[in-house]
Order: sequence, then C-alpha cells, then structure tokens
Amino acid sequence: MEETNIIKTPKTKEDLQKEERETREELKAILAQKKELEERKQNLVKEMAHLRKELAPILEIEEEIERKKKKIENQEKTSTTSEQRRKIEEERWKMEEQRHYIEIQRWELQEKIGNLSREIGKNKIAHQKILKRKEELEKKLKLLLARQEYMQVTARIKEIEGILKKLGDEIEKFIREKRVFKKELEAMENERKKIEATIKEIEQKETRATPTERRKIEAERWELERKRKEIIENEWTITKPQSEKEKELKKLQAKYPKLVE
Repeated sequence: MEETNIIKTPKTKEDLQKEERETREELKAILAQKKELEERKQNLVKEMAHLRKELAPILEIEEEIERKKKKIENQEKTSTTSEQRRKIEEERWKMEEQRHYIEIQRWELQEKIGNLSREIGKNKIAHQKILKRKEELEKKLKLLLARQEYMQVTARIKEIEGILKKLGDEIEKFIREKRVFKKELEAMENERKKIEATIKEIEQKETRATPTERRKIEAERWELERKRKEIIENEWTITKPQSEKEKELKKLQAKYPKLVE
C-alpha cells in the first residue's frame, strides 16, 4: 500500500526529498539494529557452545554413575550376609549423593541452555522483522528516487518543449517577414528596372536633343538617377539583415528540421 502511494499520490519535489531523507534515516537506524542483533547472536552462540562444552563431561559422569549404580544393585541381589549388604548399601548412598550433585549441575546448565535457546529464537524473529523492514525501506527509497528522476525528466521535457515552441514561433515570424521582404524587394526591383529603362530612353533622346531640350532631359535624368540610387540603397538596407536572418534560419533548419519544414 505504501509503495503504491509513492507512485500515485501527487507530491512536490520538496515532499519527495523530505520523504527520502526520512527513509534514509530510518534505514540507517534499521541497519544499526541489524548489526546489533547479529553481534548479539554471535555472542549467544558462543555462550551456548561454552555451556554445551561444560555440560558434556557432566553427562559423561552421570552415565558413569548410572553404570556403577546398576553394578551395585546387581551385587546387592547376590549378597548373602548382612555385612555385605551393609557395605553395598553405603556405597549406593555415596553414588546417590554423587548422582544428586551431578544432576543439580546438569539442571543449572540445561536451564541456562534453555534460556539461551529461547533468546536465540527471539533474536532470530527480531532479525527477520528487521530484514523485512530493511527490504521495504530499500524498495521505498528506490521508488522515491525513481519518482524524483521522473519529475526531473518531465520538467526538462517541458522546458525543452517551451524552448522549441519559442523557436517555432520565431521561425514562423521570420518566414512571414521573409514573405513581406520578398514582395517589397520585388516591388523595388520592378521600380528600379522601370527607372533604368526610362533612363536609357532619355539617354537616347539626349543624343538627338537641342541644347535647350538637352538641359531639360538631363535634369529629368538626374532625378531618375537619384530615385534609382535611393531604391538601391533601400535594397541594401533590407537585404543585409535579411541575409543574416537567412543564415540563422539555415542553422535552425539543420537543428530542428521538423519545425521549419
């Protein structure tokens, strides 16, 4: 349920970062507990081995006493005099005292071993819970990091989309300006060609004109040349920046071909 919430619940970048910090802190604490439990288990196992080592010779002594006791019981059955029975009985009492002493030692050790065994069992259960929580936290941390990475990638995509839209708008604006410029340039060229054709006609008249007529024709030619010069200068004025824009457009076409198709 917790993992599902990480994916589906809308969260801000700050919320995810906070949850990541909290998860890392809890995971750090869990790992410390895990280490503590594992060290405790090692100590318990060592202590258990030590107690079992102490118990082994006691069990051997107890077995030996049992063998001696059975031997005495057999002697008792075959005894014929009261003196023999008395000696056998006294020896049996000594065996019973030894047996009683050994059994007390065995009880104490077996009780300690039982307590250790239960503590080892509790340690095992606690360790399993810790491992389960560790796995949950590691999974949660992985999902949190994936969510943050997803948000970063999404934000970057939006940023790139914004840049591309802006570039697309600029390209469309440039293409519109280019169309207008082309019409203006064509109009200027047509006007210039008309003026140049008129100048040629005037120059031809000029060769056949009288001095009085020539003066008037020359004045007209001057005016036409002035207009022609003005048109050419206007062409230069708008052609240079347009040429720079053409270069920019070619660069954009190479970088974003689909936007300028």
